[in-house]
Formats: sequence, structure tokens, C-alpha cells
Amino acid sequence: MERLASILSAFQEIGKPVIDQTGLHGIYQVKLEWASEHGNAEQTGISLFAALPEQLGLKLTAGRGPVTVIVIDRINKTATEN
Repeated sequence: MERLASILSAFQEIGKPVIDQTGLHGIYQVKLEWASEHGNAEQTGISLFAALPEQLGLKLTAGRGPVTVIVIDRINKTATEN
């Protein structure tokens, strides 16, 4: 479930980090089908938010939690020999 949360974080429809709070451990094989909001106009189907509870029994809820952040405060260009 941790890997699924990581994958879901990358989707534009969600737009925020997803944190696994299911408490489920182990490896699961999942199949999730939905229509992307950013797909073509002829595409029909359910949204990602509707597909998660309907197909997997999972629910996304907004909240606050710890996330890993990398901050780069400076980059120096160093000379290299050709």
C-alpha cells in the first residue's frame, strides 16, 4: 500500500502527497481503471477519486501528515578541465 500511495502522489488529479495509513503490509496486485481529467474529450469513465473506493475499497481523505522535503538552498558551478 505504501507503493500505491507513492504512485498516487504523482498523479495531477490528486496534486498532493498521499500517505499510506491503511496499516496493510505485504505485496498486493491491484487493477484500477479510471478516466483521466486531462485525457481526450471522447474519454468517458469514472474519476480517480471515484475509482479508488469503488474498485479497491480505499478512500482518500485530506489531512496533514509528515512528508519528506528536500531543500536546495544553493548550487555552485565548479570549473572542470576539458
